[in-house]
Amino acid sequence: RRGTVFRKSRKKKPGKWNCHSEKPPVDSLVNASVDSRLTGKMYSCDILFPAHHQITIIKNPSAAEGRHNHTFFELDCIKTGRCLAELGGDSFFLPADSFAFLPPDTAHLVHPNQDCIWYQLLIAPDVLEQLLSFSFDNNIFCEFFLQSVFAKESTDCLISHTDSAEPDTWVLLDAMAQECQKADLYSDKMLFHLLLTLFYKLMRNGEMTILGSHDFAKKTHMAVIARYLLQNYTCASLAGLADQLNYSLSYCSHFVLENTGFTFKQLQKKIRMQKAVSYLLYADTPVNLIAEQLGYSCSENFMKVFKQEYGLTPTQYRARMKPQ
Repeated sequence: RRGTVFRKSRKKKPGKWNCHSEKPPVDSLVNASVDSRLTGKMYSCDILFPAHHQITIIKNPSAAEGRHNHTFFELDCIKTGRCLAELGGDSFFLPADSFAFLPPDTAHLVHPNQDCIWYQLLIAPDVLEQLLSFSFDNNIFCEFFLQSVFAKESTDCLISHTDSAEPDTWVLLDAMAQECQKADLYSDKMLFHLLLTLFYKLMRNGEMTILGSHDFAKKTHMAVIARYLLQNYTCASLAGLADQLNYSLSYCSHFVLENTGFTFKQLQKKIRMQKAVSYLLYADTPVNLIAEQLGYSCSENFMKVFKQEYGLTPTQYRARMKPQ
């Protein structure tokens, strides 16, 4: 039956599958195997994205040779046929009219059937953080992306499925593919808004499910951390976060470091720097105003921190990296 996502059990019992629907069809319970001995490669945004662009889309890409990692989100959109996906220690099938969001920095493999028509989007994390400001009304959507961006490691996968995706969904994806080929001054902005439209369509028409094995309470607290920092990065404090989580200061500090790999101050700095890059590349805001909007008491402190992070002053970074 269309609309069924199958996930291989973690138990070492061949042929056993966990199904996220009430009655799985017998003909879908097939044995799927991928050579897990294949070691993957690590790709960064600089390798696969055109200069200055943060979104790219490929229609019917060739299957990867083996498992691989990259530093960006991947969105696989299955129009017809189906794909086998491996993520972390799990395997699952993606049927027609399904959409799978894969987190960055996680070894994975997506292998389409011969009759499969599908689209693969690669999305820089900065873009997802910008999209979150539009999409806080969908808790599952936000939980997945916040967990993926801020957790030290994540093997969650967000699955969206519709019984029959609207025809204009595929027209929208074709338009994105055409826009990606242009790669001009306006293409990034066009791709961003087309992607936002796609996400709204999925939230309105699709049933979203997170496949993963993380502790629910821990995921909930990770979402609280991420939202608190994203919404209060100019004035966030460890005491304020501890109050949100009802933790002591010492335990809150330990929890953040243990689950993200960063101290609270490092996370706050990371968000500020990502916001700074967005201001520098996609707006004409003066550097001193950027520093003020990011919560720095003086622009000199901001410029010092920025240069330590990127090796360039904000002005040099804008001159070198801003799309012309």
